Amino acid sequence: MKNKVLKKISAVVCAYNESRTIEICIQSLINQEIDKNFYEIIVIDDESDDLTGNIVKNLVKMNKGSDIKYYKIRHS
Repeated sequence: MKNKVLKKISAVVCAYNESRTIEICIQSLINQEIDKNFYEIIVIDDESDDLTGNIVKNLVKMNKGSDIKYYKIRHS
């Protein structure tokens, strides 16, 4: 018998200074009817200089049951 491979959907959110909209976006993704085991949320922050990063980090802490990853790009 073959092993079943579970596929996961990745929702990638690119953000730059989105403090006014990022929470609504992430909450919409969290509230999907799809089982949380079948999707992940990846937030790529393009070096925002507003509160975008803080908001996303707070959402990660508040939603431990969701697979949310936050990455901040650093430009040299």
